[in-house]
Amino acid sequence: SIGNGAVDSAGDLSLNPSANGGVVFPSFADATRGAAGTAGKVIFNTDDGQLNVDDGTNWTLPDGTIT
Repeated sequence: SIGNGAVDSAGDLSLNPSANGGVVFPSFADATRGAAGTAGKVIFNTDDGQLNVDDGTNWTLPDGTIT
């Protein structure tokens, strides 16, 4: 979580100040990403090669499709 003072030891967000820059999201496979239940959590799914968003109930793609 950013800005709320909470620390989640399972979370890691890297802001890469190198020449290429960018944001690196924590990466998980389907089997290791854990259950949904924390709305707003975003990870990179190594199985489908896409960002997965936790809506509080399901893991979804950014367009809302349940994964």
